[in-house]
Amino acid sequence: MKPLHIRKRQLLERKIPVDTALNMKMLREIGMGSAINEAIIWDQERWKTALGDLAELMVLAAMSDLRVPLYQMADHLKDVDLSYFYDGAIAAEDVNQYNMGEMLERLGSAQPEKLYEKIALTALTT
Repeated sequence: MKPLHIRKRQLLERKIPVDTALNMKMLREIGMGSAINEAIIWDQERWKTALGDLAELMVLAAMSDLRVPLYQMADHLKDVDLSYFYDGAIAAEDVNQYNMGEMLERLGSAQPEKLYEKIALTALTT
C-alpha cells in the first residue's frame, strides 16, 4: 500500500473509506494475501489478479459497508480506488463472481483450517 501524503488545500480525488484503508492495513500486517498465495496452487499467467488479493477484497467487503453478493462486487468496487491498495494491479472488473468463486473453490481445497490457523497465529503475534 502506497503512503498517502496530503498537503494543505490539496484536493484528493481518491474514494477510499477510512475503515477500508485501516482494515487493509491490518490484513497486510498479518500477511493474509501472501499466505493465501503461498497455500493455493494457481497459474499466474492465467489470472490477472492474485488469489490472495481477491481474498483480501472479500474480507474487506465483509468488514465494511461493501457487503454485497459476489455478482455485484465489481459494481460496488468501481468507485473505490483499488490502485491505492494494489498499485494499479487490480481493476474493479477483475473482481467478478467467476474469479471470486474460483478463488473460494481453490481455497476450499487447500486445507483452509491450517491456513486460517497460520493467519490467526500471525495476527496474535503481530
